[in-house]
Amino acid sequence: MRIGDVLYFSPRFRFSDLDVDDSEKLIEALQDRLMGFYLAPASRLLGTGDAFAAGLLCCTAIDFVALCSGDEHPDGWLRKNIPDFGDDEALAGNFWNWFRHGLVHEGRIKALGQFSLDFPRLLNVVGPALVVNPQLLLEAIQGAFQSYFEQLDKTQSARLVKRLQRYFRAEIAAARE
Repeated sequence: MRIGDVLYFSPRFRFSDLDVDDSEKLIEALQDRLMGFYLAPASRLLGTGDAFAAGLLCCTAIDFVALCSGDEHPDGWLRKNIPDFGDDEALAGNFWNWFRHGLVHEGRIKALGQFSLDFPRLLNVVGPALVVNPQLLLEAIQGAFQSYFEQLDKTQSARLVKRLQRYFRAEIAAARE
């Protein structure tokens, strides 16, 4: 995000301040990015009843963290990290295709999928429709992110830092010019 002449990696960290040799600070910046650009805005949207927009931010957060955390496809990340998806490959795949792909590529949820705050479970099948409670999805994502960062070992941290360097190399270089 750009504010004036400054390019920000996250709300608190400018690209020019990122030190790719300081893995601890880079991981802290990643956490700040996830919370500041994805999860906190989704929470604010849910506070005003904007379930659709919050659900979209949840999908992009999943996309981003699955990309950064490994070579795992996001529907695999869902099965591994969000207990409600369990080991149901079809359910996770349908969510990913209908919700994420539908929203990002077509601006709609496909196959009668819906977001609703009116259901007590994260995933609800109502007739032919999959109805997702974005508040519970957000909470599950936050829990999965927290667990991921708490369990990072030295090897995983090094791989994460290399991915971040690769994904944001151009921005880091441009910010230092």
